[in-house]
This record gives sequence, structure tokens and C-alpha cells, in this order.
Amino acid sequence: MQLDISTEEQKLLRDLAEEALGELKVEIRRTSTHEYQDRLKQREVLLKELVGRLAE
Repeated sequence: MQLDISTEEQKLLRDLAEEALGELKVEIRRTSTHEYQDRLKQREVLLKELVGRLAE
């Protein structure tokens, strides 16, 4: 899928993804359920990849 967005929209999405990533890291540390923690870590990987792609 390809999405055409403006530079301003790209920056906004990157900022939102970075914010979500920071919140996710806190949630991962606070989670005691191993299964849920693994799902959060998978989401963290996807968010990191997204931030990287939005930074290009």
C-alpha cells in the first residue's frame, strides 16, 4: 500500500508514533503478564520501523 501525504502530515505521524513508542516502553516495563509483554514488544518493533520509514 502506498499513501501520499504532505511533509507536515508525515512529521505529525512521526511525532505521534514516537510518542506512542515512549508510552509503550513504559507499559512494557509495568506489565507482569509475559504473553501480553511479548505482544507489546512486537508492537514496539513495528513502531520503530514506522518511525524510521517516516524519518526518510
